[in-house]
Amino acid sequence: MKLLNRTVRYYVFFSSLLLVVSTPVFYFTIRHVFTQEIDEELVHHQNEFRKASHLLTTPEAMAFFRAMNKEFVLETGTPPQHDSIFTIEKYDSSRGAFIPFRVLATEVNINGSIQRLEIRESLVSSKDLILIVVFIQVALGLVTLVGLIFINRRLTRVIWNPFYKILDQLKRYEIDKGTVLDLPRSSTAEFRDLATVIAQLVDKNKNVYESQRDFTANASHEIQTPLAILNGKVDLLMQTDLTEHQAKLIEDIQHCISRLVRLNKALLLLARIENGQFPDRERVNLDSIIKHQIIQNESQIRKNLLTLQYTSPESEVIIIANRTLVEILISNLISNAVRFSQPNATIKIVLTIDSLTIINPGNPFQDTKSIFDRFKREDSSIPGSGLGLAIAKRICDQERLKLQYTYLDAMHQFQVSF
Repeated sequence: MKLLNRTVRYYVFFSSLLLVVSTPVFYFTIRHVFTQEIDEELVHHQNEFRKASHLLTTPEAMAFFRAMNKEFVLETGTPPQHDSIFTIEKYDSSRGAFIPFRVLATEVNINGSIQRLEIRESLVSSKDLILIVVFIQVALGLVTLVGLIFINRRLTRVIWNPFYKILDQLKRYEIDKGTVLDLPRSSTAEFRDLATVIAQLVDKNKNVYESQRDFTANASHEIQTPLAILNGKVDLLMQTDLTEHQAKLIEDIQHCISRLVRLNKALLLLARIENGQFPDRERVNLDSIIKHQIIQNESQIRKNLLTLQYTSPESEVIIIANRTLVEILISNLISNAVRFSQPNATIKIVLTIDSLTIINPGNPFQDTKSIFDRFKREDSSIPGSGLGLAIAKRICDQERLKLQYTYLDAMHQFQVSF
C-alpha cells in the first residue's frame, strides 16, 4: 500500500469513528439541554400560576383562564403527593399522530378546593429543532470528512510529487546504459536533500562501474597478446626433446594457458557487451542458428555419450536481435547442458514461437539464486570459465529477452522467452 493511501486511510478511519461516536452523543446532549430548559419553564409557569391563583374566584374567571392558557389543565381528581415532571404522548387529531408533551403535575388550592394541576409543554418543536441541529451537525461532519480527504490527497500529491518523480527516475535508470539521472528540485528540504544524496551516490557508483569496466576491458586486451606469445612458446618447447616429467609439466602449463585464454576471451566479450559494441540488429532465424550450434557441439556430445533431441515448429521463428550475440547465447546454453549432463543422458532442445527451452538431467544446484553470477561454478572439476551463464544472462538483458531457470523432475531447464 502506498504511503499516501495509508495516511488517508487513517484519517478516514479516525474521522468516521469520530463522526459515528459524536453524533449520538451530540443528539442526547442537545435533547437533555432542551428538556432541562422546558422543565425550568414548567416550574416558572407553576410559580406564576400560584401567584395568580387567588384571582380565580369565579367560574367565569376560571373559564377565561382555561381558554387563554391551554397548557394549564385543572382536574378534580386525586392530586399528586409530590410535584413530578414526566413525558407523555397525546393523540393529535389535526396531525394524525401522537405528540410528546413534557408535563409538570402538582396540587393547587382554588377557592379552598384542592385540585390537580398539570402544566404541559409540547416537545414537537423541540424535537424538530434537535433533529435539525443533529442533521446539520452530521452534514457538516460528512462535508468536513470529504473535504479533509480531498484536500489531504490533493496537497499530499503536490508535496510528494518530487518523491514520485525521483522514484520513477531511479526505476528507469540503468548504470550500464549511459542514461542521465535528472532528479527534480523540490521546495521541500527533505526531498531536496534526498535528491542530492542520491545524485552523489549514483555519480560515485557510476565512476566505480566505469573504472571496473575499463579495467576489465583493458586488462583483457593487454593480456591477450602475452598469452598468445606464451602459448606459442610452449608449443615450440613441446617440440624439443623432453623427459617424461618435463613433458608432463609443460602439458599442465599449456592447460592453464588454455584456461586463461578462454577466461580472457569471456571477460573481453562481457566488456564488449557492456560497452554496447554489438549495436546492429537484424532478423535472426533461430532454427538455423540452433542447428549450426548443434553441429558445433556434435563431437563433444558423442564424446560424452549423450543423446540430443531437437524439436521446432513448422513455421520459422524470427526475432530482431544481434546475430553474433544470439549465436553466443545459444552456444553457451547448449555447451552448458553438454558439460553438466551425465553419460547416456538425453538433452532436449525445444523451440516454439515464443520461447527456446534447453532441458538436461542433473543434480540440483546448491544455490539457484546465483547461477547467473560471474565465476559461479557448481562443480569445479568440470572445465569452464564460470562466465557462460553470466554472459547468457547479459546478452538476454541486452537484447530484451527473458532468461529463466527452473529445476523440475530432476531436470535443469533454461528457457529464453522472446
